Amino acid sequence: MFEQTLAHKPRCFFVGTGLLCGMLVLSACGNTGLPSAFKPNTATKHILTPQTETVILDSGSITISPPPGFCKDTTSSKTTEESTFFIFANCGNISTEGKYSTDGTLFSGLVTTSVAKTASFETENDINSISEFLSSPEGLKTLSTSGDANAVSILDKRQSSDAVFLQIKDQNSPVSQNVWKSFLNKNNHLVTVTMLKDKDDRLTDEQAMQFLQSYSETISNTNTVLASQTAIAPQPISPHISTENAAGGQNKLKKVGLLRRLLL
Repeated sequence: MFEQTLAHKPRCFFVGTGLLCGMLVLSACGNTGLPSAFKPNTATKHILTPQTETVILDSGSITISPPPGFCKDTTSSKTTEESTFFIFANCGNISTEGKYSTDGTLFSGLVTTSVAKTASFETENDINSISEFLSSPEGLKTLSTSGDANAVSILDKRQSSDAVFLQIKDQNSPVSQNVWKSFLNKNNHLVTVTMLKDKDDRLTDEQAMQFLQSYSETISNTNTVLASQTAIAPQPISPHISTENAAGGQNKLKKVGLLRRLLL
């Protein structure tokens, strides 16, 4: 499921529903046509307001709030037994089918968030395994909208104790070659966030990365923790690391069994 989470779902949004899913993640986008935020205007509607979304899990829940001025695109957002996938776009664009925009948004573009309903993590070291996997040829393939590892490169990579943040360049992406993605451990569940900017957006690459990190921190979870469990102290985000496509290296995810679970 890891490949589906990282590539297949995203792929269907760009190619089909455009799922900007392309760089994105989980969702069963079988829909064809652009998401409602990009459809031509047919009528003016009441402007939607942002609403917090809650994904119920066996051991708790995960709460996701869209960025300021963004609302859920109900047409393209999907939920299945395995995952829940949200697409957030400008509230005004969604409400008026592209004719009007809501002011006050931090950037122009789309944000997607997906939550795996099956627990994927066993230890705090699993996030390191995901980080290594993403830099491997197989990981680059799953990040690619076309499935071509040679078309994707990691421009910036940052990591904290429970998250990996990436800026990638996907030469075959039909929407935007520059993509920002985060992979989070929330209540032992994999949460993936993807940020896509419009071509005329003025955010710098660093500002986009900071937005991705800040937004990822707003995703919260509640869970039942055994008294015997030891809490893991949070660690600061490490300085950015520039990386290149790696031709070698072992995929440690296979050793810990995480990749097998994510590929289901």
